[in-house]
Amino acid sequence: MANVSDLSLNYDPVVRQCLGVIMRLFQSLPLASNILEVRERRLCSRYLQPILQSLFDQRASNGEILFDFTDELLEKDTDTASLSGRRPDGAITWVAGNSQRHLGYIEVKPLSAAGSHHLMNSDLVRLGVFAKNTIDSNKCKNLLVIQAVGMMLTFYMVERTTEELYTMVELDRIRFPSSIDEMSMIFGGMDKIMDIISIFRTCCIDNQSCSTEVHRKTLCSPILRAITTDNISRKRKNPYQQSFY
Repeated sequence: MANVSDLSLNYDPVVRQCLGVIMRLFQSLPLASNILEVRERRLCSRYLQPILQSLFDQRASNGEILFDFTDELLEKDTDTASLSGRRPDGAITWVAGNSQRHLGYIEVKPLSAAGSHHLMNSDLVRLGVFAKNTIDSNKCKNLLVIQAVGMMLTFYMVERTTEELYTMVELDRIRFPSSIDEMSMIFGGMDKIMDIISIFRTCCIDNQSCSTEVHRKTLCSPILRAITTDNISRKRKNPYQQSFY
């Protein structure tokens, strides 16, 4: 491990961060794991936090960028939580003294919830709402959002293209290992990991301010809830369903 750490000093910052992800996984993952039995809080603390902190924690101009999970994990009730009112599960934040600005958000579900179209789609709606509200309040152009289902992370970039249009584009999907036994899979995804790090640095850290003051009001929670819950069908095929294994 020390040899990998010494070797990483010879590479550019993006490669060093990618190697940092691999090192943290070796340090934190169990030798073997049944990810289907891992619940959300343990999924966040044991499996996802080392990955996300290695991906995003770094020094920045006049401050630092930190990833952390919020206290929402202790308060969340999936049956009653507001689609737009509550906080996301985790956030990437630029911090400088008493000032801070959010650069990204994550919503997490355990792999056991992957079969619920409603939960998956509701989390995606929440991420869009969180990003849109932050772009409006911070007057920025881009925000990174992540949907984690088990160890499958899907990365999206939300961008304000005009004063009335916000786009949410899928950047990539990366399946991270859940145990040391699976670590070989990470080497096939190193290009994807470096792409995500580079895009985050370019589009979010060096985010240009948006001069437009006018913006459309976000749909309120009752309307979003009506859209996502009125026609729930467990039997109807979801054309957007993806594999999370």
